[in-house]
Amino acid sequence: MSSEPVVSVRDVGKTYYIYDTPRDALFRQIHTFAASSPGLPGAARRWLRGRAEGHGRPFDALQGVTFDVGRGESLGIIGRNGSGKSTLLQIVAGTLTPTSGRVDVTGRVAALLELGSGFNPEFTGRENLLLNGMILGAGPEEMRDRLPEIVGFAEIGEFLDQPVKTYSSGMVLRLAFAVQISLVPDVLIVDEALSVGDIFFAQKCARRIKELQSRGTTILFVSHDMSLVRDLCDRAIYLHHGQVRYLGPNDRAIALYLRSGSDEGAMSNGAAAAIGDEGASGLPVPLDAAPLWRRAGAAAAAGGETGQLISVSVLDAEGRPTTSAVLGERITFRVVYQSLGEKLMHVAVVLKNRYDQVIFSGGSYTHQLAPPPLPRGEYGCFDFEVTCAIEAGQYTFQVALGLAGAPNRGVRIDETPWLGPLRVTWDYDAAPAPFHGLFGLPSVGRFRAAGAVAPATPSGQG
Repeated sequence: MSSEPVVSVRDVGKTYYIYDTPRDALFRQIHTFAASSPGLPGAARRWLRGRAEGHGRPFDALQGVTFDVGRGESLGIIGRNGSGKSTLLQIVAGTLTPTSGRVDVTGRVAALLELGSGFNPEFTGRENLLLNGMILGAGPEEMRDRLPEIVGFAEIGEFLDQPVKTYSSGMVLRLAFAVQISLVPDVLIVDEALSVGDIFFAQKCARRIKELQSRGTTILFVSHDMSLVRDLCDRAIYLHHGQVRYLGPNDRAIALYLRSGSDEGAMSNGAAAAIGDEGASGLPVPLDAAPLWRRAGAAAAAGGETGQLISVSVLDAEGRPTTSAVLGERITFRVVYQSLGEKLMHVAVVLKNRYDQVIFSGGSYTHQLAPPPLPRGEYGCFDFEVTCAIEAGQYTFQVALGLAGAPNRGVRIDETPWLGPLRVTWDYDAAPAPFHGLFGLPSVGRFRAAGAVAPATPSGQG
């Protein structure tokens, strides 16, 4: 990787306007156009601009975004829906103009954004490939040379010479991906494009991107799949409401993104600052150096003067932070909490599936563990080891702190937002799964010799 910047983004902002009626949009365009007329007196220009500002409410999709990407570097861009990721990629690709700031990109750019949007449905797949390649900057000779490679990658067979309007949506996406990825660009921009096709085609696309990385292609990659971001990217940007909340090593950016959970308020109370400075909150550094969630110093716990959660980590069998596990592997939820009132407290972990159903809830109480007494202000740590005997998929989880002992047993005094996703994987084509269905029950199977079994005697005989 070279330190030479191939993509340079400086103080980029993008503002859209929200209109109550179509007439407001029209009047804004008229006044803005009139204000740009040459030779117009300054007073008239200012009056027209003021009239334009009176129509529509501004919405800042991006604000002051600045970063550089070197040659051969891979940068992940992550954030919740609506954070500005796709807007930023479109600006870098040149398909969208920023309201403010500047973007400089060196070399040929391939953008996997709206795949297949430039295809003519009346043309055949072959004709669309040649035309699309030339639009991307390849000459006719280069496209003819690369055509066999593109066709082989797309795997659409005899449909290549049929009109695109007869294709399924998956075939169109595969064809569009194949032509973009086969041109060996200097800069590759990917926006959730690895979801095209089935698992085999997705794996082929990931391998191809890694090949481009090894050749020195610079990659900007947007995805909600954190395992892909961790695997493909060197650094990552965490975007929140159009602003860069963090830019640096991908593990830290991913941890900040995951700890936001489904609670947008977690980012507004100072939690974002905690990850950049381990001691900034005034709390001790947790036992794990990279917690998935951590309470910010300014955030008040629901437990008031009883106790509060400090941090939550998910660790693999080697003690390393993780957000994924192979089906059947063991992971550990490490919970650091603080006593504020010298009362005994239980810790519980709750898991939900993608349909918001609770599939597991357990902890110190269900395991009949006696919570240790902690003096006021002291910290405790609870490790909860779980075997991932659940079907492959994505899950969210929450950690709760509750009172122990009668009469308040079960009363929650603090809880995290819903965190995740926690990803459980299994390659069903490589080997049989330990079980099929939602859960794996503890089970033992054995064969034995049954010996000679006499046939049943018909009723009324012998």
